[in-house]
Amino acid sequence: MRIALCLVALLALPTIARADAQTVVTLTFDDGIASQNLARTALASYGMRGTFFINSGLVGSNAYYMTWLQVDALALAGNEIGGHTVDHKRLADLTVDEQRHEICDDAATLRNRGYTVTSFAYPHGSGVSYPSVRSLLQECGYHDARKVGDLRGPLCEDCSYAESVPPADVYGVKSNEYVTGPLTLALLQSYVTQAENHGGGWVPLMFHDVCTGCGDSSVSQADLNAFLAWLQARAPLGTVVKTMRDVIDGPDQVPPPPPPPADTTAPTTSILCNAASCSTGWYRQAAAVALVATDTGGSGVAATRYSTDGTTPTAASPLYSAPLTISSPTTIKFRSWDGAGNVEATRTATVRVDSGAPVVAITSPLNGATINAKQTTISASAGDAISGVETVEFFVDGKRLGADGSAPFSYRWKATRGSHTLTALATDTAGNTAASAPVAITAK
Repeated sequence: MRIALCLVALLALPTIARADAQTVVTLTFDDGIASQNLARTALASYGMRGTFFINSGLVGSNAYYMTWLQVDALALAGNEIGGHTVDHKRLADLTVDEQRHEICDDAATLRNRGYTVTSFAYPHGSGVSYPSVRSLLQECGYHDARKVGDLRGPLCEDCSYAESVPPADVYGVKSNEYVTGPLTLALLQSYVTQAENHGGGWVPLMFHDVCTGCGDSSVSQADLNAFLAWLQARAPLGTVVKTMRDVIDGPDQVPPPPPPPADTTAPTTSILCNAASCSTGWYRQAAAVALVATDTGGSGVAATRYSTDGTTPTAASPLYSAPLTISSPTTIKFRSWDGAGNVEATRTATVRVDSGAPVVAITSPLNGATINAKQTTISASAGDAISGVETVEFFVDGKRLGADGSAPFSYRWKATRGSHTLTALATDTAGNTAASAPVAITAK
């Protein structure tokens, strides 16, 4: 009876994780979202570090994403910077060459900024089972890759309680699933306690926005702070927080990156018309105008803005994203901002387009007139509202007589007796031409 009572009493006690069965929690943040700066501050306040997966092509592209200055601040605080492809495309939908660009060029961009990049996360969880993707990850220097899901949660009740250390599949590291609605404090705690209660292991957790009620798999700032405080209190039970790289390579394997140099140089922007230097002359067809910005200071181009109404571009001006179609004479003002906040001086270019033909008509002699065969003057009116008339040529019976380059347009002609047909051809400054209606006359 005493033994039975002792067993009942023991079963009634709360479950406590074994101190010798370590549970490792990794806090990963996808996409380089600007609101994740709140996570940087929270992590620092609890002496923790996270892994931030960055899409290098989206940094500074709009207000939703971090600037390079903010990514630099993450790295300087000791957080791990990981790769997440250039443009956040589904790798399973791409060719091998496109996969190489997304994976390897992203890694190169991040490493060129001084970050040590060894961890990767699959955008949308796509491509984890593709041999070409795995081969490229290895080829481009990645030591591990985190997928989406396969840890036990509301959407997978028979999944693993935790990932193993080391993982069975280093390029398929498990994580929590992408849930509809927010990641609540209770849900985050359950991911950890289920691992603690089943022998420990690795719990990589995936976050996106840090905000209240703003999207799926988001976390509120309050719940994130409460979760970090709760994790800190569990250290005596063997629950610790580590980055992806620390779990795979160990904290002493890769030294922290040196801080990137300060960027004090403004970006520069050039203008192209139809993929070439813009002409100071006239275009006879609509021109495709591109603005090409570069930044040598290291923080990257954050935005290029322009105006076509004569005003100086500001942060509220149209954001350049694709070539502009210019179909009339237009003065374009433009400049760029970089990730460090440097602003280029305003640049100005005028693109002159005239795709319309001039108008021209013979005004004298009149159609059906009889003229003096000895000598007469052919006169014409011509106009062009955009580039102006450059010259008017005069023809008799299809043969060119001569031309006049200024209004009023005329030409002296010594006619031969008989019937003749007169025409005029006007050419505008852009090179467009138009012929007049024919005029039939008789010379006597």
